Amino acid sequence: MEIILASGSNGRKMLFDSAGIKYRIVKSGFDEDEIMALGLPPDILVEKLAYNKALAVANNYADDAFIIAADTIVHLDGQIYGKPEGKDGAFAMLKTLSGREQTVYTGVSAVKKTGGEKIFRTFHDISYVKFTEMTDNDIRSYVNTGEPEGKSGSYTLLGAGAFFVEKVNGCHTNVIGLPMSRLYRCAKELGVDLLDTV
Repeated sequence: MEIILASGSNGRKMLFDSAGIKYRIVKSGFDEDEIMALGLPPDILVEKLAYNKALAVANNYADDAFIIAADTIVHLDGQIYGKPEGKDGAFAMLKTLSGREQTVYTGVSAVKKTGGEKIFRTFHDISYVKFTEMTDNDIRSYVNTGEPEGKSGSYTLLGAGAFFVEKVNGCHTNVIGLPMSRLYRCAKELGVDLLDTV
């Protein structure tokens, strides 16, 4: 059975590559804006986004496959921090997160597609990330690397963003964009052993 990663995220690709999983990338093309505008609680939001991405790929992919979609957000003080809008947006976001503990939610939706049948499992995972105090120069230097672009919360643990992460409570790979341990167990529940693809 083919493994499909319904994501263009570099972090998720790196997690799959480092695990040795053989997979294809098929982006969902799902427009998130309408769901983002609903004002849903973060746990429900990430699950709904992940489910709709997985559904979009499952409906348009002809062959049997195990499809994995995900969505990650950062949450602090009742605010949801997704991908920044330009350098100014990234700077403002990181300035808010500096020195504070934020909550990272990743929603995952996996679907086993066999013939005309589609079986879904959708869940979310939560991690807590504590930032060091960042000076304005720290933030500007980091923003100028280009790394915050396209990253929820304007950072990633896989690059220079790790310089500013003091502590992670919870699943480390969840912060990168995919809770790999829970994903493995979820796949097993659907009769798919991701180790068989290594």
